[in-house]
Amino acid sequence: MDFENYRLTNTDAGFQIIKKSKTLTNPTRHFHNYWELMYIVSGERKFFLSDRVFNVTAGAMVFISPGTLHRAFNISEENCKLFNVYFDDLESDFYQSLLPLIEQCAPYVIVSALREKIESLFEKCGRELLEGAFAAKIMARAHLSEILVLASRQAILDSENPLSHPIILGDEMNSTMRAVIDYLNVHFAQAHTTLETTAAHFGLTKSHLSRSFKAATHFSFVEYVNNVRIRKACALLTQTKKSVLQISEECGFGSQTQFGRCFKDIIGESALQYRKQQKNSLA
Repeated sequence: MDFENYRLTNTDAGFQIIKKSKTLTNPTRHFHNYWELMYIVSGERKFFLSDRVFNVTAGAMVFISPGTLHRAFNISEENCKLFNVYFDDLESDFYQSLLPLIEQCAPYVIVSALREKIESLFEKCGRELLEGAFAAKIMARAHLSEILVLASRQAILDSENPLSHPIILGDEMNSTMRAVIDYLNVHFAQAHTTLETTAAHFGLTKSHLSRSFKAATHFSFVEYVNNVRIRKACALLTQTKKSVLQISEECGFGSQTQFGRCFKDIIGESALQYRKQQKNSLA
């Protein structure tokens, strides 16, 4: 039994938990319809979250809200050890009881003074589910609940006295690139929102915008716009009865074929398959 690396995805405990002793840069930028928690045990990573880039270090707990575009990537050859928790059982009473704590902590909380305690609780949580002793799921839930209570209390203390802890999550994105991202998040659905028109809007050359955008976000311009469009499409597929054609047009795609190809590339299945899956999960 490997206690240093595991991926527990079918726990029946109301959450998934993953432990990695060595991480790789995420191959894709992605989003999902549930909360994710990433806790850094050791090492350092860069993390793109929504519209910001952070330098994430040991003792940081990052919370990714549903529908938020994100990607973690390694800094040079830095070896990073971490825990991931996915709260994907959205209808459970357990999840609903934790949600206020999660929201209190988001988007991140620094738990430097609590690291030993919290890391011990993560270890115990994973071991319970790995070993499967009597009432393991109840005990694992208790450990995870304690982690979130401690983290949320720290988040409240930090909000009351923001200078009480070292700022180790520094925003690395310059003002121009953040303005570009804000612009794209508003105008992504317009078919004429292209690299050329966006560069002209900000008084930049296409090549300069392309290079600067990739350096700041680790996305290509087209990749980012397509991800934002598909994120919106997922919401429309789940929350409305609009046709795939209507949705593709509303999200700024030039054709239904282009939309279908892009949707499958990012989500891994067709738009109709996604709609059916989401409908079944809510039934």
